[in-house]
Amino acid sequence: MATPSVTRQLDSDSARALGELREHTRNRSEQWAIFLGAGASAALGFPTMLGLVDRLRTCLTREAASDVLIASVLDALQQRLSQMRPPRAPNIEDILGELYQLLELLTGKPLVTISYGDVRSVTPELASEAARKVKQLCEEYCQGLPKSTALADFLRYWMTANRIVSVFTTNWDRNVEYACDDILAADEYDVRLCDGFKGQRIRIFDSTLFAETPGDASRRETRVVKLYKLHGSVDWNVRSQPREGSNIRSTFADIDEGVMIFPTPRKHGEILGPPYLELHRLFADCLASSSRYMLAIGTSFPDEHINTVVANALRDDRFNLFVVDPSLTKSDIEAKLRFQTPRIHHAIHLPFGSFVDELKKGG
Repeated sequence: MATPSVTRQLDSDSARALGELREHTRNRSEQWAIFLGAGASAALGFPTMLGLVDRLRTCLTREAASDVLIASVLDALQQRLSQMRPPRAPNIEDILGELYQLLELLTGKPLVTISYGDVRSVTPELASEAARKVKQLCEEYCQGLPKSTALADFLRYWMTANRIVSVFTTNWDRNVEYACDDILAADEYDVRLCDGFKGQRIRIFDSTLFAETPGDASRRETRVVKLYKLHGSVDWNVRSQPREGSNIRSTFADIDEGVMIFPTPRKHGEILGPPYLELHRLFADCLASSSRYMLAIGTSFPDEHINTVVANALRDDRFNLFVVDPSLTKSDIEAKLRFQTPRIHHAIHLPFGSFVDELKKGG
């Protein structure tokens, strides 16, 4: 007996949403905004915020005071979150949030003493070192190569009907860049990646590049992928003196540090600084002025600043939102966006790789 197709195994709402997506993608020559969340990277072998906690546990020892603090935070969060309804496990954002809360309580208050779990006295320096270690783990796991061709196959699908593909992501990894390289190396399309940087060895960020189109983009085989990394990238640095690598210019002297936005309580303020404020504006402009559709993959809509832009776009009755995620419901999405409309389609309950396989069947 033949194995049932993935489509037949879907719940009725997901199957209907997949059919609606197929129908709308017949018009994918119209402007679509693609949004990639953590679930898209998870399908390529990268850990999610929840999966990173398991990696973090294996790295902890009792030799470093910062490790003891991280372990104590994990234990406290595990107990606290298990009592929620429904219960859940702690993720990296929870851990960083707790460490930053300790920092806020201690910074500039030398007379304040806090004990936490097995740590008798938490200092600002100790909390800061613990947060640095958690961030370093995130960076290390974003450095690898994708273990699947799903993203390259996905981009190929869009390239069959679009000369310009707009991709927005809050992921820090370089999966889109690698996928574009793979398509170019296969000599399928002459792929031009626009990520906002100019230069080769010393790359300088310039947001005006997104408004440009290469002079030969009208050639039949040329495709332009405009990549907007809304929370930065593992290889970006803010520097007062640009050097080899990807540079965000800074007017402050002697600055040379990574510029990823981590899931901390400070992230909402960090998006107001360069280059994120401009990237956020470009995201809002794309959804408000040129896109009729948004396809969001593998996101639970955790960021309020992203959700506000999407909800504003949905006020236009021509705009449709499709979501691919194994666990979200339409009600979940509407609650996160604080907006209800039939143009928020039911979530398609497929992992990214299976979804790409379904798209390819439709041609």
